[in-house]
Amino acid sequence: MKKLIVLLMLSLFSFSVVAAEKARPWPRLTVWADSVEVWIQNYDNQDYRCSGSVWIRYASGASRSEFVSVSVYARSSAFRRIYNYNRQDRIVSATHTINCF
Repeated sequence: MKKLIVLLMLSLFSFSVVAAEKARPWPRLTVWADSVEVWIQNYDNQDYRCSGSVWIRYASGASRSEFVSVSVYARSSAFRRIYNYNRQDRIVSATHTINCF
């Protein structure tokens, strides 16, 4: 029984290490009234190139897209801020189609 528990613990640990190493960075968006922050954290030992569009929607119903392209190096992060230059029309939401490869 003790051998079975040790074997089970070892297999779960090795599975979690393999799963953690294959995870790619995933962008996170933070929406403010005057800007959108794009934050990409890389926990892997590999460099990634991330690119795609950020779709921004305003309170008036208007929308726009902004292209983002960044390099995220091993064990580091990348940060981009997209500004709203029309202070009378605040940002209400944002989505992205950014992929890292």
